Amino acid sequence: MKIKRKKFYIVAGIAVLCAALIYWLLTIFLRVYVMKSPVMEPLVPTGSIVIMKRIHNIDELKRGDIVHWNFPSYTSIPSNTSTLGIVVGFPNEHLELKHGDIWINDQIAHIRPFQYVYTKSEPNVLEGYKMKQKYMNMIIPKNTFYILCLDRNAMDSRVVGPIPWTNIKSKVIEHINNAYFQGIMGPSWYNDIDLWFTKYNFDDQVMIALFDYCFKRSALHKKYVQTVAEAWGNNKIQTWNDLDLYYQKQEKLVKIKKSIAKKLGKQSLTQYEEAYIEKWVIDFGYDLNIIEIALKRSVFKSNPTFEYFNNIITNWHDRNLKTPDEILAFIEQRNKQNKETKKLEKQVAKASFDQRQYDNLAFLYANQGNSPMGFPDNSNYTESKISASLYSNIEGDINV
Repeated sequence: MKIKRKKFYIVAGIAVLCAALIYWLLTIFLRVYVMKSPVMEPLVPTGSIVIMKRIHNIDELKRGDIVHWNFPSYTSIPSNTSTLGIVVGFPNEHLELKHGDIWINDQIAHIRPFQYVYTKSEPNVLEGYKMKQKYMNMIIPKNTFYILCLDRNAMDSRVVGPIPWTNIKSKVIEHINNAYFQGIMGPSWYNDIDLWFTKYNFDDQVMIALFDYCFKRSALHKKYVQTVAEAWGNNKIQTWNDLDLYYQKQEKLVKIKKSIAKKLGKQSLTQYEEAYIEKWVIDFGYDLNIIEIALKRSVFKSNPTFEYFNNIITNWHDRNLKTPDEILAFIEQRNKQNKETKKLEKQVAKASFDQRQYDNLAFLYANQGNSPMGFPDNSNYTESKISASLYSNIEGDINV
């Protein structure tokens, strides 16, 4: 009995040590923050448990990152007060907030969270009642960052100015634990998330979108998440804008697939047929207007296959034809050549004789030294050979 109890204590002790080790490792690289205010809603709702990655290098920050920061000591707010915000401007950049847009170095900066929350129905959506004019148009000082919250009346860089680098404590990994794992995300997920950050260079919003995508498809297991992350990485998705453009392309591709299936009278497309369409749209950059020209060519062929369409479209791509006008001009030229070829065929057929044999063509031109058609004297030719020779020369002249 004592031996069993001793074993129990040993196992329990090992479990406690492992848990302590895991906790210690997590505290080195990660920190947990409970969102207590609505300044980042709807992106980070009040009460969310947010898990963040500690920042050790200024180069780790990217525009659009959600960060955890403390208020500078020169403000009236206690320096131990912290909140979340979005990195908007970097040191030495010229930043201006005007007409509801964020301007960086005289160009509009499309930072997705603000596009998501705000609309242009109100012109001054970025101007809160607490903001100070001197911080609305400025050159961001060295080693400071311009940070904004989603709430226009929040205490952020519009009120207290750019935030020193030393006040930015950590970079948000996500509120994945709370939103998708009910607060009990396994420790191994943290290592995977950190790996995906490093390997694919995702920003915070893309990482959240990755888990949201998998969660909505009831596929929140590592193999599936890894597959999606790899696909996004291969498509060079790093920021929310990259992801937004990718979604737009995918949405366009789905519409084209449905339209093609409908035009061909198919209920659904096979995997191989969809692969052809992806090749035309993604690799060749063709839209439905061009593909539809190829589909219309099927009236000249019974039971056309996707391989048939692919040969047509690939031929256009190999000839560097990029627009519907270029392709239609090419088809018109080909049709004209075909008509000319048929016309010449008729002329050759009309000029031929009824397959009569002449042993000596020079006999027909006895008063001339050479055959007027360029054939040598005393040679044997049939009319079919003459016709074939003429047609060969004519066809060579018009071949383009």
